[in-house]
Amino acid sequence: MKKRLYWGVMFLVAAVFIVLNAMDMLDGLSIFSIVFSVLLVPVIITGIQKHNFALITFPLALIAIMFDEPLGIESFTPWPALATALLSSIGLTLLFPRKHAWYNTKPESHPQYAGVGEQEYNDGENITINTRFNGSTRYIRSKTVRSVNIDASYAGAKVYFDNADIGGKEAVININSSFSGVELFIPRNWHVDNEISVMMGGVKEVGAEEADVTIKTIILRGNCGFSGVTIHRI
Repeated sequence: MKKRLYWGVMFLVAAVFIVLNAMDMLDGLSIFSIVFSVLLVPVIITGIQKHNFALITFPLALIAIMFDEPLGIESFTPWPALATALLSSIGLTLLFPRKHAWYNTKPESHPQYAGVGEQEYNDGENITINTRFNGSTRYIRSKTVRSVNIDASYAGAKVYFDNADIGGKEAVININSSFSGVELFIPRNWHVDNEISVMMGGVKEVGAEEADVTIKTIILRGNCGFSGVTIHRI
Protein backbone atom coordinates (compact mmCIF):
# COMPACT_ATOMS: atom_id res chain seq x y z
CA MET A 1 0.00 0.00 0.00
CA LYS A 2 2.79 2.44 0.90
CA LYS A 3 4.62 1.71 -2.34
CA ARG A 4 1.49 2.43 -4.38
CA LEU A 5 1.03 5.66 -2.41
CA TYR A 6 4.61 6.81 -3.09
CA TRP A 7 4.44 6.12 -6.79
CA GLY A 8 0.92 7.54 -7.11
CA VAL A 9 1.96 10.83 -5.51
CA MET A 10 5.15 11.03 -7.57
CA PHE A 11 3.29 10.50 -10.85
CA LEU A 12 0.84 13.25 -9.89
CA VAL A 13 3.72 15.60 -9.06
CA ALA A 14 5.33 14.76 -12.41
CA ALA A 15 2.05 15.60 -14.14
CA VAL A 16 1.99 18.98 -12.37
CA PHE A 17 5.51 19.76 -13.61
CA ILE A 18 4.48 18.94 -17.18
CA VAL A 19 1.63 21.45 -16.87
CA LEU A 20 4.00 24.07 -15.43
CA ASN A 21 6.43 23.48 -18.28
CA ALA A 22 3.66 23.90 -20.84
CA MET A 23 2.89 27.27 -19.20
CA ASP A 24 6.58 28.33 -19.42
CA MET A 25 6.89 28.53 -15.65
CA LEU A 26 10.03 26.37 -15.18
CA ASP A 27 12.54 28.99 -16.35
CA GLY A 28 14.20 26.88 -19.03
CA LEU A 29 14.73 23.75 -16.97
CA SER A 30 14.45 20.43 -18.78
CA ILE A 31 11.04 18.88 -18.22
CA PHE A 32 12.51 15.43 -18.81
CA SER A 33 15.12 15.95 -16.08
CA ILE A 34 12.51 17.25 -13.64
CA VAL A 35 10.04 14.40 -14.23
CA PHE A 36 12.78 11.76 -14.10
CA SER A 37 14.12 13.23 -10.86
CA VAL A 38 10.66 13.23 -9.30
CA LEU A 39 10.23 9.56 -10.22
CA LEU A 40 13.58 8.76 -8.56
CA VAL A 41 12.32 10.01 -5.20
CA PRO A 42 10.41 6.78 -4.34
CA VAL A 43 13.54 4.81 -5.27
CA ILE A 44 15.59 6.85 -2.79
CA ILE A 45 12.92 6.41 -0.11
CA THR A 46 12.95 2.64 -0.71
CA GLY A 47 16.75 2.62 -0.41
CA ILE A 48 16.54 4.44 2.92
CA GLN A 49 13.87 2.09 4.24
CA LYS A 50 15.70 -1.07 3.12
CA HIS A 51 19.22 0.14 3.93
CA ASN A 52 20.08 -0.43 0.26
CA PHE A 53 22.64 2.32 -0.22
CA ALA A 54 23.01 1.82 -3.97
CA LEU A 55 19.36 2.87 -4.32
CA ILE A 56 20.28 6.11 -2.54
CA THR A 57 23.63 7.15 -3.95
CA PHE A 58 23.06 6.36 -7.63
CA PRO A 59 19.71 8.18 -7.98
CA LEU A 60 21.33 11.19 -6.30
CA ALA A 61 24.22 10.96 -8.76
CA LEU A 62 21.80 10.82 -11.69
CA ILE A 63 19.98 13.90 -10.38
CA ALA A 64 23.31 15.72 -10.04
CA ILE A 65 24.19 14.81 -13.64
CA MET A 66 20.86 16.04 -15.00
CA PHE A 67 21.08 19.39 -13.14
CA ASP A 68 24.84 19.92 -13.28
CA GLU A 69 24.58 23.16 -15.28
CA PRO A 70 22.03 24.96 -13.03
CA LEU A 71 23.98 23.76 -9.97
CA GLY A 72 27.33 24.78 -11.44
CA ILE A 73 28.92 21.35 -10.95
CA GLU A 74 29.77 20.45 -14.56
CA SER A 75 33.29 19.41 -13.50
CA PHE A 76 31.80 16.84 -11.12
CA THR A 77 29.72 15.06 -13.77
CA PRO A 78 29.22 12.51 -15.09
CA TRP A 79 32.01 10.09 -14.16
CA PRO A 80 33.16 11.65 -10.85
CA ALA A 81 29.54 11.65 -9.68
CA LEU A 82 29.05 8.00 -10.65
CA ALA A 83 32.38 6.97 -9.11
CA THR A 84 31.44 8.78 -5.91
CA ALA A 85 28.08 7.00 -5.85
CA LEU A 86 29.73 3.60 -6.33
CA LEU A 87 32.42 4.05 -3.69
CA SER A 88 29.99 5.62 -1.24
CA SER A 89 27.52 2.76 -1.58
CA ILE A 90 30.30 0.20 -1.03
CA GLY A 91 31.62 2.03 2.03
CA LEU A 92 28.16 2.49 3.57
CA THR A 93 27.30 -1.16 2.92
CA LEU A 94 30.42 -2.25 4.81
CA LEU A 95 29.87 0.18 7.68
CA PHE A 96 26.12 -0.30 8.08
CA PRO A 97 25.02 -3.83 7.12
CA ARG A 98 21.32 -4.44 6.70
CA LYS A 99 19.36 -5.65 9.71
CA HIS A 100 16.87 -7.78 7.72
CA ALA A 101 13.85 -6.01 9.17
CA TRP A 102 12.17 -6.43 5.79
CA TYR A 103 11.92 -10.19 6.23
CA ASN A 104 9.00 -9.95 8.68
CA THR A 105 10.09 -13.09 10.51
CA LYS A 106 11.84 -13.67 13.80
CA PRO A 107 15.63 -13.42 13.43
CA GLU A 108 16.24 -16.41 15.69
CA SER A 109 14.33 -18.64 13.27
CA HIS A 110 16.78 -17.96 10.46
CA PRO A 111 19.87 -20.15 10.12
CA GLN A 112 22.33 -17.73 8.56
CA TYR A 113 24.99 -18.47 5.97
CA ALA A 114 27.67 -16.06 4.90
CA GLY A 115 30.96 -16.22 3.08
CA VAL A 116 32.35 -17.72 -0.07
CA GLY A 117 32.10 -21.33 -1.23
CA GLU A 118 29.46 -24.04 -1.13
CA GLN A 119 27.15 -24.81 1.78
CA GLU A 120 23.97 -26.77 2.25
CA TYR A 121 21.01 -26.60 4.57
CA ASN A 122 19.10 -29.78 5.32
CA ASP A 123 16.23 -28.70 7.61
CA GLY A 124 14.31 -25.68 8.86
CA GLU A 125 11.48 -23.54 7.57
CA ASN A 126 13.16 -20.12 7.31
CA ILE A 127 16.64 -19.68 5.88
CA THR A 128 18.72 -16.53 5.46
CA ILE A 129 21.62 -16.26 3.02
CA ASN A 130 24.00 -13.29 3.25
CA THR A 131 26.75 -12.68 0.73
CA ARG A 132 29.01 -9.65 0.35
CA PHE A 133 31.72 -8.99 -2.22
CA ASN A 134 32.09 -12.66 -3.13
CA GLY A 135 30.46 -15.60 -4.84
CA SER A 136 28.58 -18.34 -3.05
CA THR A 137 26.58 -21.48 -3.79
CA ARG A 138 23.84 -22.78 -1.49
CA TYR A 139 21.98 -26.08 -1.63
CA ILE A 140 18.59 -26.00 0.07
CA ARG A 141 17.63 -29.56 1.03
CA SER A 142 15.05 -28.89 3.71
CA LYS A 143 11.64 -30.52 3.13
CA THR A 144 9.73 -27.86 5.09
CA VAL A 145 10.85 -24.58 3.46
CA ARG A 146 8.53 -21.62 3.98
CA SER A 147 10.86 -18.68 3.34
CA VAL A 148 14.35 -18.10 1.99
CA ASN A 149 15.82 -14.64 2.45
CA ILE A 150 18.71 -13.72 0.16
CA ASP A 151 20.72 -10.58 0.87
CA ALA A 152 23.43 -9.90 -1.71
CA SER A 153 25.66 -6.85 -2.16
CA TYR A 154 28.31 -6.68 -4.88
CA ALA A 155 28.22 -10.46 -5.06
CA GLY A 156 26.97 -13.50 -6.88
CA ALA A 157 24.71 -16.13 -5.33
CA LYS A 158 23.51 -19.47 -6.67
CA VAL A 159 20.75 -21.19 -4.72
CA TYR A 160 19.59 -24.71 -5.61
CA PHE A 161 16.13 -26.02 -4.72
CA ASP A 162 16.22 -29.28 -6.71
CA ASN A 163 16.40 -31.39 -3.53
CA ALA A 164 14.12 -29.17 -1.44
CA ASP A 165 10.41 -29.22 -0.71
CA ILE A 166 7.94 -26.63 0.52
CA GLY A 167 6.18 -26.91 3.86
CA GLY A 168 2.71 -26.29 2.47
CA LYS A 169 1.51 -25.14 -0.93
CA GLU A 170 3.70 -22.04 -1.27
CA ALA A 171 6.92 -20.45 -0.03
CA VAL A 172 8.41 -16.96 -0.28
CA ILE A 173 11.86 -16.09 -1.57
CA ASN A 174 12.82 -12.57 -0.48
CA ILE A 175 15.69 -11.07 -2.47
CA ASN A 176 17.34 -7.81 -1.50
CA SER A 177 20.30 -7.19 -3.77
CA SER A 178 22.47 -4.41 -5.10
CA PHE A 179 25.07 -4.78 -7.84
CA SER A 180 24.66 -8.53 -7.66
CA GLY A 181 23.59 -11.54 -9.65
CA VAL A 182 21.26 -14.05 -8.03
CA GLU A 183 20.55 -17.38 -9.71
CA LEU A 184 17.73 -19.62 -8.50
CA PHE A 185 17.55 -23.25 -9.61
CA ILE A 186 13.91 -24.28 -9.20
CA PRO A 187 12.06 -27.49 -10.17
CA ARG A 188 10.02 -27.26 -13.36
CA ASN A 189 6.81 -28.29 -11.61
CA TRP A 190 6.92 -25.31 -9.22
CA HIS A 191 5.07 -22.16 -10.24
CA VAL A 192 6.89 -18.83 -9.78
CA ASP A 193 4.95 -15.65 -8.98
CA ASN A 194 7.28 -12.69 -9.51
CA GLU A 195 6.59 -9.66 -7.26
CA ILE A 196 10.15 -8.27 -7.11
CA SER A 197 10.68 -4.51 -7.45
CA VAL A 198 13.56 -3.86 -9.86
CA MET A 199 15.58 -0.74 -10.61
CA MET A 200 18.24 -0.88 -13.33
CA GLY A 201 18.11 -4.66 -13.47
CA GLY A 202 15.84 -7.49 -14.46
CA VAL A 203 14.35 -10.89 -13.75
CA LYS A 204 14.53 -13.58 -16.41
CA GLU A 205 13.55 -17.21 -16.59
CA VAL A 206 15.54 -19.94 -18.34
CA GLY A 207 13.59 -23.05 -19.23
CA ALA A 208 9.88 -23.74 -19.25
CA GLU A 209 7.52 -24.39 -16.37
CA GLU A 210 5.55 -27.64 -16.45
CA ALA A 211 2.30 -25.86 -15.80
CA ASP A 212 0.14 -28.95 -16.18
CA VAL A 213 1.79 -30.63 -13.19
CA THR A 214 2.42 -27.62 -10.94
CA ILE A 215 2.31 -28.71 -7.31
CA LYS A 216 4.00 -25.84 -5.43
CA THR A 217 4.25 -22.07 -5.74
CA ILE A 218 7.24 -19.81 -5.12
CA ILE A 219 6.53 -16.11 -4.52
CA LEU A 220 9.47 -13.84 -5.32
CA ARG A 221 9.58 -10.59 -3.35
CA GLY A 222 12.13 -7.94 -2.46
CA ASN A 223 14.08 -5.14 -4.07
CA CYS A 224 16.84 -5.42 -6.67
CA GLY A 225 18.92 -2.41 -7.60
CA PHE A 226 21.45 -2.68 -10.43
CA SER A 227 21.05 -6.44 -10.14
CA GLY A 228 19.81 -9.41 -12.08
CA VAL A 229 17.80 -12.42 -10.98
CA THR A 230 17.81 -15.54 -13.16
CA ILE A 231 15.42 -18.43 -12.60
CA HIS A 232 16.74 -21.71 -13.98
CA ARG A 233 14.21 -24.49 -14.47
CA ILE A 234 15.69 -27.88 -13.57
